[in-house]
Amino acid sequence: MIQNKFSFEEQKLKIDFITLSTENLDHKKLARYLFDLFGFNCFLSQGNTRKLTETLFFNSKTKSTVIIRINYWNRIVIEFPGNSGQKLYQLLKSQRIDFGIFHRSYLRLTRLDLCYDQNKTEIFDSLKFDEFLIESRRQILDFTRTRHTKLLTRSCMN
Repeated sequence: MIQNKFSFEEQKLKIDFITLSTENLDHKKLARYLFDLFGFNCFLSQGNTRKLTETLFFNSKTKSTVIIRINYWNRIVIEFPGNSGQKLYQLLKSQRIDFGIFHRSYLRLTRLDLCYDQNKTEIFDSLKFDEFLIESRRQILDFTRTRHTKLLTRSCMN
């Protein structure tokens, strides 16, 4: 079996969101670890929404954020949004995370969002962008499995 290796960087992809989930974990110990060693601001959320209920650790000088959510099934969901997801990816890639903190927990990767990072030096061409949107619309309508999808044209929105 031939394995092709590629990196997100080579493909101009960035991590936009990472979610891990686990059970049987001391979430305050995890928050302290992420805050002390890597500077993540840590917030607690309970239930199935992202409404923050408590600030666990915070430093106004850092912008990295982790949201630890205890959902209704008592599962711990650990969310790294935006640049925090990219930071976690770099930490994982450089093997700086000590997985011993999860020693009695089964850790799952439950969400990984990627985004394409367009070169900012490319000249923006609105005509090409319009063509891209029209072609994307056509592909969505042609290949969707649900017929409930409705895309509006500009004339319908006025």
